[in-house]
Amino acid sequence: MVCSTLLGRRGPARLVWAWVIALVASVLGAALSYLRDWPMGATIVCLFGLTVAIVSLTVRMRYVDADIEQPEAAEVRHKRAL
Repeated sequence: MVCSTLLGRRGPARLVWAWVIALVASVLGAALSYLRDWPMGATIVCLFGLTVAIVSLTVRMRYVDADIEQPEAAEVRHKRAL
């Protein structure tokens, strides 16, 4: 749900993201646990955690890049606040 909130703007988009991420992480976790002979539940949980970390960092970097490209906008916001 965290990933879908970061990626989707509205309800239906968030629902689609949540379903897609859950499906991919579950199937990939099941396949990986079968191939590596790892416990299935722990593998799926770790993949969900890895997915949240990757999506969070990706979204954060997108906002950081936007702030770097437009430093004058931050100055204008600061001046308006004063």
